Amino acid sequence: MHKLTDMIHIDKRFQTSINLELDLNNPEKIVSYIPTVSSVDVLNEYAGHIVENRNKANILIGPYGKGKSHLLLVFMALISGNKEVFEKVIGKIKANKLNKTSNIELLKGKKFLPVIISGTYEDLNRGFIEGLREALKREGLNDIVPETYYTKAYECIREWKENYKDTYRAFVGKLRENNYEIGEFLKKLSRENKEAMDLFEKIYPMLTSGSRFNPIYETLAIKLYSDIKEKLVRIKGYSGIYVIFDEFSKYVEGHRQDTFSRDMKILQDMCELAQKNEEYQLHITFVAHKSIKEYGKDMPEEMINAFMGVEGRLKEERFVVFPANNYEIIGHVVSKSKKEYESFLKENDTFKEIIEKSYNTPYFQSNFTMEEYMKIVAWGSFPLLPLTSYCLFNISAKVAQNERSVFTFLANDEHGSLINLLDKNEMLGVDVVYDYFENLFRENKGMPEIHNEWLQADYALNKAESKEERRIIKTLAVFRIIRKPDELPIVKEKLWLASGLNRESFNKTVDKLEKKGLIIFRIKMGTYAFKHNVGVDIEKEIEKVVNSFTGKVNIPKEIEKISELDFALPKQYNQKFTMTRFFRYVFMSPEQFQKVTKAEYLFEEYRADGIIVAIVNAGEDDTEKIIHQVNKLNDKRIVVIYPENRFVQDKNIRKLLAVKQLIKNDRFIEDNQVLLSELKLYEEDLIFEINSFLEKSYMPENGECRIFYCEPLPEIKSERAFNRFLSGICSSYYNMAPKINNELINRTNVSAQIKKARQKIIDNILNNDDCIGYNKGTSPEATIFRATVVHTGLLENNNEKTVDKGVELINKEIDGFIMKSAGEKVSFKELYDVLEGESFGVRRGVIPIYLARKFMAMEDMPVVYLSDKEIEITSNVFENINLNPDRYFLYTEKESLEKEKYLKAVENIFHMDNVSGQNRLGNIVAKIQEWYRNLPQITINTKRNCVGREYYRFRNLFRNIELNPRDILFEEVLNILGGEEKSFEACIVKMKKIVEYLNSFALREKEDVVRNIKKIWSVAPGESLAPCLKGWYKTIENNAFKQVWNENTSGFINVIRDLDINDELEIANWLAKAVSGIYIEDWNDFTKDKFLVSIEEIKNSLESFNGEEDKGESKLSFTDRNGNKVEKYYDANLDDSTGYFLKNAITEALDEFGDALETKEKLSVLMQTIEELLEG
Repeated sequence: MHKLTDMIHIDKRFQTSINLELDLNNPEKIVSYIPTVSSVDVLNEYAGHIVENRNKANILIGPYGKGKSHLLLVFMALISGNKEVFEKVIGKIKANKLNKTSNIELLKGKKFLPVIISGTYEDLNRGFIEGLREALKREGLNDIVPETYYTKAYECIREWKENYKDTYRAFVGKLRENNYEIGEFLKKLSRENKEAMDLFEKIYPMLTSGSRFNPIYETLAIKLYSDIKEKLVRIKGYSGIYVIFDEFSKYVEGHRQDTFSRDMKILQDMCELAQKNEEYQLHITFVAHKSIKEYGKDMPEEMINAFMGVEGRLKEERFVVFPANNYEIIGHVVSKSKKEYESFLKENDTFKEIIEKSYNTPYFQSNFTMEEYMKIVAWGSFPLLPLTSYCLFNISAKVAQNERSVFTFLANDEHGSLINLLDKNEMLGVDVVYDYFENLFRENKGMPEIHNEWLQADYALNKAESKEERRIIKTLAVFRIIRKPDELPIVKEKLWLASGLNRESFNKTVDKLEKKGLIIFRIKMGTYAFKHNVGVDIEKEIEKVVNSFTGKVNIPKEIEKISELDFALPKQYNQKFTMTRFFRYVFMSPEQFQKVTKAEYLFEEYRADGIIVAIVNAGEDDTEKIIHQVNKLNDKRIVVIYPENRFVQDKNIRKLLAVKQLIKNDRFIEDNQVLLSELKLYEEDLIFEINSFLEKSYMPENGECRIFYCEPLPEIKSERAFNRFLSGICSSYYNMAPKINNELINRTNVSAQIKKARQKIIDNILNNDDCIGYNKGTSPEATIFRATVVHTGLLENNNEKTVDKGVELINKEIDGFIMKSAGEKVSFKELYDVLEGESFGVRRGVIPIYLARKFMAMEDMPVVYLSDKEIEITSNVFENINLNPDRYFLYTEKESLEKEKYLKAVENIFHMDNVSGQNRLGNIVAKIQEWYRNLPQITINTKRNCVGREYYRFRNLFRNIELNPRDILFEEVLNILGGEEKSFEACIVKMKKIVEYLNSFALREKEDVVRNIKKIWSVAPGESLAPCLKGWYKTIENNAFKQVWNENTSGFINVIRDLDINDELEIANWLAKAVSGIYIEDWNDFTKDKFLVSIEEIKNSLESFNGEEDKGESKLSFTDRNGNKVEKYYDANLDDSTGYFLKNAITEALDEFGDALETKEKLSVLMQTIEELLEG
């Protein structure tokens, strides 16, 4: 048995479609051209345009997949000036016995510059210029400089001279480096000297931070083409320029309506330039798959009118393909053996019968004899059935695109193409055409007769149960889409011939489909059709519903339902504060926005941290009103976006409402079930189109909107800049937000799981649990507790050095709220309004935890009311307060509040910022003990005071290590400082006074010592102590410093000698250490007086020292280790027994070393000791 995979060979040269820009001058693509009668006719006609200098602006019209691009590629090769390629093409045409080449042969020696234009540029002027620039670059013609270059260069130099003098001077300097003077250079430039232009282009980047001189885009295309074509002919020997505007149909279909008229004016100018009868030829060919007139209602009337001015200047050339050519093309792409073909048919009687009977189809009978049919159609089509190839060509002509065409079906290796169907080992029916082009049927809504047939087929296919049923349904759909009853009647015989099924199986399957009510033979029309006919014009039905809308549609409200432009995140702020704030897009008409009397009303309706008001349907006179309203509301959280272009989506929004209404209309859907999927697709398309417009018009980075704000705006030209702007708003408005790094809890609405975890934490807090178990672990409770309490610095004895500023301020607000509730009920809403408002913007998820901690830190638990009913405080209560703070109230007994105020005051006096609630009293007392232990010794020991007897008793309370916190704070301290009434207020006043006195006592003692020293030395008012002492030191007789004094006096002398600071308190401390042996902080009440007496005696003894008379009897003289000569006087008498003991000890020590040290080494040790002793 013969296998198709062995019989068939696909020519891979046809796998990819021609891309004029990429395949230009590609010899393989040019040689693969298959000449046909129709294609050679077109080539000869286009050759005539050049030879006879006529019809130089034209449009080539032909369906997709017919070879238009390949034809033009060959034509570009014929006029490329390449003689070898020219001869090959002419030879191939003649080899196929196609001799109509009179004009083509006259092209020999002609050379045109091919310019390919694509319709991807929004600005068509730029598109033409870019196409010419690429062509010049491709052909190595970069030395062709347009006249505009010289003019622009000249103007640029003049601009530098007049307005940028530094740049001009630098330019002149660069010219001189290249042996040019400015005058000489400008003359050459004005004469279009290429050397001068090259030098200018070389210098230009050096003066403009690396930018290139490229004025080409500032030029009108018509001027540039006129200039370049003249230079090409005159200088380079070209015949002219040939422009091909490829894919012109796609350009027209996808063009923006608002710029279409402008671009049509450019096309009109280019066509007029081409039609000028000049020796420097310019030809323009537009390539389209249908005439502009054929678009009909699918294109807005304004665009059609704009094109009419161009269309009148274009000669239409139709690429008509003769029937035989189509089948010959299949033969060229799909090669096979005639012998194997005949053997295959002998083995397959059904296919043989189908091929023979297919000739009776009207199309085949009218275009071919039986002999021609068998040779060209049957043999040429194989392995496709004759009607399959007929349908392939017709469907391709109706719906094909570059990505889906006859050639891609035949040659590409992709799903549904011929290569992947050969494994079936049967001749291929029309159903394969349906499968290959189905996506185009679905998407081709611009041609409802095609799309509706697909809808009916798709509905029927969903009801089909066998592959035979599906094959017949697809075949019927293709027949009905082609809709050429004179060529291909839609009757049972032709459906069978196109299906590839044996007749018996086909007839049974048709009967089943008719019984199921999926297909029907319409006797009056004599044709088969789908029973569930889409007789409804969906566009008309939608229009009916749109017209039925009474009253005005709230466009902004409808936009919000479908808009994908919903939120904008201030990323920089969110990263810094470890949370997610967001701005919400709110669409409003100018009238709606102006009716907003207070900003808060917006935030009550739209819960968000900020609001971006997107103005819809604004008129020309609304700008000032919007600005006035922005300033009137004066809220930093509101940003207004005002589109530059007119809002054009009203119609689509009304259509969308109509589509939704039809989908919900059960009666309509029941009568038109086929339309349900279509309506849903229609709905998706409308939503996509509306959102595309919104994104383009309301996102600042696209540059098509303005931003209004109540304060001066930064420059915003990118998404990043807009995001920074939003972050700046949040940083200003929510500057005191807490930094809680847990998104699960740091939000307004938390999940059920997180809510449960929060309740567990609050239960532990209410039960006086220290929550120490949460310091580790990954449970929700542990991570939430650490994020809200531990890492924010609230927990006592953790590693966090400081309390988060935002959390600290939140707790102060809660304290204030509690204070306000003393003796009166206060709504929790007051607290929530503050915490959720400006500065804080706290998320509700965290508030219950901080409330619970504060309540438990109080000496007595406050009372919570639900309206007028007192309720027990549980974790559930905190959850309910969070949901409805306006329904709950707090009340605190005044006495409880006085205790709380008292404790807060104690915490403030002793600077306690981080006191745990679970053991608050113990922590307070521990902090006071720590304060006491850190007091200087002089403060702890002194009995001198100026604040009353309470001083001793209060200070001495904290000497003991073991203390009962409650007794200390509420009894003993109160007994000592609270007076007869044991007043908390009086207690705090005295405590503050005593603590301040004790904290500053050591400082005051130092200041008093400084005053007394100044008094001893008679320092004048306003004079500093240091220069006074240094000056006094210089007055002492030099011999006094050669005297060996006692330790105190030596220390005193050394301090003043080495004095290099001006801090009087520090100087006094050093003198105290030198004279008394201890620093002032460690004195007792008697040390100061002794010190002052001693220091005065030292002063007097130094001042009264008489060199020769008072110096010691013995003299010590030596050179120290630094080379300085040292002389000291001292009394050598050892009357004191202690001196004898020291001498004996030294002698014994030296003796112990014996001979281990030589005498000189012992002496060296003794002298070093003496030296150090003298240095003090």
